[in-house]
Amino acid sequence: RLEAEQEVKRLQQELSELRQQLQKDEPCPLCGSTDHPFAEHQPDKAPVNQALANARQQTKEKQEVVWQLEAKQQQLQERNVEENQKLEKGEQALQE
Repeated sequence: RLEAEQEVKRLQQELSELRQQLQKDEPCPLCGSTDHPFAEHQPDKAPVNQALANARQQTKEKQEVVWQLEAKQQQLQERNVEENQKLEKGEQALQE
């Protein structure tokens, strides 16, 4: 995750450097467009940053639910083993 964030920052820096090289009515070296809406200013990152924060929070909440369900599953499996053992003992007692 840290590597991905570092890669994003590196790419943002590269784009910033390329953005500074853009010339009015000249084709973009990346896409060929002569329209450069972000040549002079950066796009607003606030919505993207908020969406990322929301996604991280949702991931955290869902991971907590998964942990709770895994704990419950473990409890039920243990109970199942206990009940099966009781059942086996009861069957053995009936056979005697």
